[in-house]
Amino acid sequence: MTMLSLSHHWVPGMQGVPVLPTVEADHVLNIDRGDAIRVQHVSAPSHMGTHIDAPSHTFADGRTIDEYPLERFIGPAVISSPACSYGTTITVDDILAGGPEPQRGDMLLIHTGWGAKFGDPSYLSHPSLDESVATWAAELGLGLIGMDLLTPELPAQDRDATFAFQLHRGLLGADVLIAENLVFPRIEERRVRAVAAPVALAGGDAGWTNFVVEW
Repeated sequence: MTMLSLSHHWVPGMQGVPVLPTVEADHVLNIDRGDAIRVQHVSAPSHMGTHIDAPSHTFADGRTIDEYPLERFIGPAVISSPACSYGTTITVDDILAGGPEPQRGDMLLIHTGWGAKFGDPSYLSHPSLDESVATWAAELGLGLIGMDLLTPELPAQDRDATFAFQLHRGLLGADVLIAENLVFPRIEERRVRAVAAPVALAGGDAGWTNFVVEW
């Protein structure tokens, strides 16, 4: 069996949503200062690094991340690698051309290659998903869509007055969870098993996760 993590390592000051604070970490106890043990204190937004969005992220009465059973985050997944670049809107046809067709209940993991840019300003100028993907995913009954992008939405600099997180609302409103900021190492497999349980933060609108795939 081969196992790979699709999650970024946490580093103080790491890249994230520009309007949100970044990761901060310090030691409350430190062997180097003469303490018997070492203990860190970490502060970060719930949407930092590789994480899974819950419906409460976009809906006032939405389900929170800790309300999901563990089995929701473990199961079959397919990987699609659609051809794309900055300004590309990824369609359902692009997804189906880039990998096997997902089945009801599957997780769909979209590998654009953008994860390799993480930490660079160019990571913020990314492709996005077409709104029709949310409708298709809901009708198909996917459990989760993950991607190596900051967000499935348009980049912040390309949004106009009509922008209203349409993809988040379409996916999360249909209980299709969203995993953001994945990173794909070299991987040829297209059908895998995902193990991606998030931190069960009480009332959380998202949960950080070490998103693992195996085959």
